[in-house]
Amino acid sequence: MTFLEGIEGLGEEGAQLGRQYLAPLLSQGVAEGMSGASMLSELRDAGQGIRTQSFYQLLGEVKGSLAKTAAWEGLSLETIPGEEVFQEWAGGAVDTYLYRVPMMYRTTEGGIMGVARKTINVLTHDPISIDEAISRATDTWSEGHEEGSDTGQEFLGAGMPTLYHQIGPQ
Repeated sequence: MTFLEGIEGLGEEGAQLGRQYLAPLLSQGVAEGMSGASMLSELRDAGQGIRTQSFYQLLGEVKGSLAKTAAWEGLSLETIPGEEVFQEWAGGAVDTYLYRVPMMYRTTEGGIMGVARKTINVLTHDPISIDEAISRATDTWSEGHEEGSDTGQEFLGAGMPTLYHQIGPQ
């Protein structure tokens, strides 16, 4: 899904998306090489009422987390990450750690099979290992998809989470 496709479907209910929903859109826009000004313009055209300063603060945090991807990918799954690996994030509960774990699953709709991705957030008060974050996210996924249920979704696996140290509202 492209940045523009992502904001096309916002509609009335998406007019005031929170940071946690805007961040993946901004990440996609950065990956596509869009400028901050063009992303902000497109979001406003779609009805997103976001202050310029708030937008650019969030964009900076998104770019910071993307820059730390190499550090995250080099982590051992069993090791508890050090503070230097976490991206500071304005928002959430003060002094908490957020692990955003991507979950991949096979889905079948109308006889067409595909692979989709959903992010499960794991929130902690102290840093935990990547393996523990993935385990907790997998447990959350399993709770929502009872074995033998006919959801048309088959769990394929989890990816490397992005790591945030939440510093609370700004």
